[in-house]
Amino acid sequence: KINKFNLRKYFFKIYATCEVKMKKTEKNFYALIITENKLNPSEVIFIDDQQRYIDTAQKAGIKTLKFESIEKLQKDLNTIV
Repeated sequence: KINKFNLRKYFFKIYATCEVKMKKTEKNFYALIITENKLNPSEVIFIDDQQRYIDTAQKAGIKTLKFESIEKLQKDLNTIV
């Protein structure tokens, strides 16, 4: 998908699970991103449509939003930011 949609032109860094050899259900996946980018977990927002990934990101101290529709995401982003 990264190449198919030319995503690298939109993002400075992409953490693909296949490249870092971790799953989104592993807390270390989020710890890697936070550590490498010197981020404060409470200032990060993780958006996904799968609850199991959201649960793991929350355990890493990250704010999360469940994607259900564009309209709901826009509304949710306005309340969390």
